[in-house]
Amino acid sequence: MPEGPEVKISTDFLKKNVRKINSINIESLPYKKKFSRTINIANKHLTEKASFFCIGKNIFLKLNKKNNLHIHLGMTGSFTFKKQKHNHLSFSTPNGKIFFNDIRRFGFVKIISNETIHLKFNKIIDILNENYDIRTHVNLLNNISGNLEICKILLNQKYFPGVGNYLKSEILFALKIHPNRKWKTIKKHRYKDICFFTKKITTEAYKKGGAELRDFKNPNSKSNFILKIYGKNKTLNDLEVMKIKSKDNRTSFYCSLQR
Repeated sequence: MPEGPEVKISTDFLKKNVRKINSINIESLPYKKKFSRTINIANKHLTEKASFFCIGKNIFLKLNKKNNLHIHLGMTGSFTFKKQKHNHLSFSTPNGKIFFNDIRRFGFVKIISNETIHLKFNKIIDILNENYDIRTHVNLLNNISGNLEICKILLNQKYFPGVGNYLKSEILFALKIHPNRKWKTIKKHRYKDICFFTKKITTEAYKKGGAELRDFKNPNSKSNFILKIYGKNKTLNDLEVMKIKSKDNRTSFYCSLQR
């Protein structure tokens, strides 16, 4: 699934290539059945100049003063100039079409108000947002209670917008923390470290073109981001990498240094 870096790369692609939208078109029967009403509403409220932004794993197109088109890439969503199989939506622009390709069809579009965005998505703790504030982020983490494992906390978009499975493993490897370690056993002075490495690794992934795993291809250029533990058999220091189904019910990669 595309994570924060890949979603921001996709948003950058749209900002660069979709300056004005003549219309949004449905290109497939499955999307016609699910999203015709949404696309009809969006087409009625297109603005003179297209304006895209993203928070975490979510892309938004501003429609009017109150509403936006919420675009989620799902498991396999991406944008392309190519007319090809599994294209489900397109943006018709003065320079041609940009297609939304979604092989597994877990992506979606819906109308969402500014108010709902404000309530559900927190820009201030979105690592790749220019207004990210680490103090606000650490304060939020200070309020976490209960008996959850850190793997669950990292994947919770309320606390770490944009973090998904590969980022989770990379962040925990950098921190030398086991995926199943209980959050309550982590000293509070380490919360800043968690935010620091989350920002460091997420930003590096974004700047180097994203993680081109099975489900994502950079629409602008080839990625040169190198994963250190996710999907690996050995670390760069030749330590064995172990793979488990962690308490978040996802596959996690870790090594003997992680406690």
